[in-house]
Amino acid sequence: DDVLFTRSGTVGRSAIVPQRASGFVMSSHILRVRQDPRFYLPELMFRAFRGEPTIKNQLLELTRGATRPGFNTQLLSGMTIPVPPLAEQSQILERLQALDVLIESFAEKTKLIARLDGLDRSILAKAFRGELAPQEPTDEPATVHLERLRTQSPPSKAKTR
Repeated sequence: DDVLFTRSGTVGRSAIVPQRASGFVMSSHILRVRQDPRFYLPELMFRAFRGEPTIKNQLLELTRGATRPGFNTQLLSGMTIPVPPLAEQSQILERLQALDVLIESFAEKTKLIARLDGLDRSILAKAFRGELAPQEPTDEPATVHLERLRTQSPPSKAKTR
């Protein structure tokens, strides 16, 4: 449940260490934040590092380096991190997780709409090529039929009173 935090390059990207990672070796490009879960829920701290405005602003101000941005433990320990009461943290986390479900659903629907749009174009293309239904070998091509229709005289329109 430690929160990992990138310290160089793209400073501030974070992740939660899963239980199965016990004994894994950590890169020197990552800082580990070990908090007491009775004080700060790891999932909420992870999310705070990813987007909480107070933390993001501090990261922008404190990150050092012109060619390769960097961050260190001294800078991290000097940050002000908002800590709501534990009960409030649980409520915030529940709401964020519910929003995650909605966002995922929206993303899936957006992908489906894009696929349907592509299918519409594909079906139209097949229809114009005559590939949607079996063709009779004696049928004339659509271009011949259209040309015959163009050359025929238009029907007369009789006016009625």
